[in-house]
This record gives sequence, structure tokens and C-alpha cells, in this order.
Amino acid sequence: MAHRLLVAIVLAVCAEQVAAIFLAPEDLDVDSAIKSEKVFRDTMRCVFGDDDYKYCDSHSVTIKYTIWNLVQEGCNSCTDEDLKVFRFMAYISNNKPKEWQQVLDVFDPQGEFKKKNGAQWKQYGIVV
Repeated sequence: MAHRLLVAIVLAVCAEQVAAIFLAPEDLDVDSAIKSEKVFRDTMRCVFGDDDYKYCDSHSVTIKYTIWNLVQEGCNSCTDEDLKVFRFMAYISNNKPKEWQQVLDVFDPQGEFKKKNGAQWKQYGIVV
């Protein structure tokens, strides 16, 4: 009986920690990933990970799904979060060409969104 209670408590704590990863942060921080190579690497591991979220925190998960949305849809009226992720994308495209190519390979393998949204990307300093 005590063993089951302990297992239930551990599962509840783990579920709470996993759920926290997927909550959008109040103030998205892309600067940490730009300024710290370790944070950048962990963020990119999250961005490129399929369903492995061990390198993810709420910021990197938000960056991952916002990149996906901005690559494929662009934005008509960009939010502050969109603008921050555009800045992160510009940093990658200007300073990390290998990783930028990986972003394009993962999120736009046919190049169709680059054609569709490339002009907007350029407006935000992204190398197309």
C-alpha cells in the first residue's frame, strides 16, 4: 500500500514537471540562447528533437513551435513572441549557417515556405 502511494506521488510530480515544459512562458527569453552556446545547443536539440523533450524547457518548446509556425505561415500581425523568435532565427541564419540549413531542412524540406515567406523573413534580418 505504501509502495503504491509512493509511486502515485512520484508520477504526479513527474507529470507536473512535464506539463510545465509545455506552458508558454510569460516572457519568452531568446537572448539566453543567443548569448550562451550551451543554451543555444540545448535549444537547438529541443527544436530538432521529434518527441524527446529532455533538452527542452518552456522557452525552447515555445521557440520550436513558433519557428515552425513562422516558417510555414509567417505572420500578418506579429506578436512580441513572434518578433523575438524572428530575432532568434536571424541570429541563426547570420551566425550559424549549418544550423540554419537544418532548420530549413526540417521545417521547409521542399523550399515552398521559403518562396512564400522569404520576403517577410528578410524584413526581420533573416538570410534567405
